[in-house]
Amino acid sequence: MREELKGGKTFRTALEAAYTRVFTTIFDANATTFIAAIILYWFGTGPVKGFAVTLSIGLVASFFTALFVTRTVMETISLKNIKSLKMLQFFKNANIDFLRRRKIAYYVSLGLIILSVVALMINKGPRYGVDFTGGYLLEVSYEKNVDTEVIRKALMDIGFKDATIQRYTGTNIFLIKVKESEPEVMDEIKSTLKSLGKDSKVEFPREELVGPAVSKGLQVRALWVVFLGMIGILIYVTIRFTFRFGVASVIALFHDVFITLGIITLMGKELTIPMIAALLTILGYSINDSIVISDRIRENLKLMRRDNFDTVVNRSLNSTLGRTIITSLTTIFVLLALYLFGGRVIHDFSFALLIGVVVGTYSSIFVVASIVVDWEHKKPTRRK
Repeated sequence: MREELKGGKTFRTALEAAYTRVFTTIFDANATTFIAAIILYWFGTGPVKGFAVTLSIGLVASFFTALFVTRTVMETISLKNIKSLKMLQFFKNANIDFLRRRKIAYYVSLGLIILSVVALMINKGPRYGVDFTGGYLLEVSYEKNVDTEVIRKALMDIGFKDATIQRYTGTNIFLIKVKESEPEVMDEIKSTLKSLGKDSKVEFPREELVGPAVSKGLQVRALWVVFLGMIGILIYVTIRFTFRFGVASVIALFHDVFITLGIITLMGKELTIPMIAALLTILGYSINDSIVISDRIRENLKLMRRDNFDTVVNRSLNSTLGRTIITSLTTIFVLLALYLFGGRVIHDFSFALLIGVVVGTYSSIFVVASIVVDWEHKKPTRRK
């Protein structure tokens, strides 16, 4: 709508034109993320399935809000004879030659990928959490209030500094995960946890051993989830756009996920089921941005028939730059709040998403369009 107003249209006319043009973009962006959510649900386990359901409901609600609720609000505003509306603009009349800098972007991406490979080689792969390595899951219920950090310190004192502790909201029940599975070690943990009860009732409603076979199966399943997510997105983007855009988008997705995985490994973070959910969320976010830019390129190819392909792509990147930056910043603000104030339970999850959003924003601007342009140079599909 901002672009329609910038073109000199009245508020009412700009509103009608904007919602007419935006439907396919919003539909495609949400559909690709929905594909990832379906695959998450189909191949995921308990917590991941719950996340997939929540993500799907959020997508449907977001789609409805974007197309109907916001339009109703804007049409109500238009009835007040408003002729124009000032909107935030980071880049006014942006004219950056992104494609001229694409080789620099390639080198940056290559450097980050090499860094990720080195990190994974040094650590002999990702640092798998108890979900993937096998270990002990224990639920402890206290009659009186016990602080999470008190439990964490007690476990650290007996050598379990990497124990995962999660408190169920509104209760004194905690889920604890450790990588040890020897009976005598478990007895020591239970004895330590009982001592924190201060002579009150302490129960262990759940004790579960995750064996090596189960954890190995989860590793394979996690890889399949990410792989099938990419294949599903490739098929959809190919159908809606072209095979070139599909391949470029999937390369960018692999780029984003691999670099994020490398950085979280470098930072000593464990790869857990919530982390897999974070990586799949990054897939959805990254493809969302790529879809918006690809849709604008497709639209401009029809309008700018006399311009060469590079000019069309550059114009498209510049016209969507403001939207890309604003969307990324608002997402980063929310994730920063989660990272700083959300507690240890979602600390690693929000950290992975923060890295993924930054890398995904970069790849949607520099990677997808650059690959499509270089492909067009080698095998042209239109006149220059």
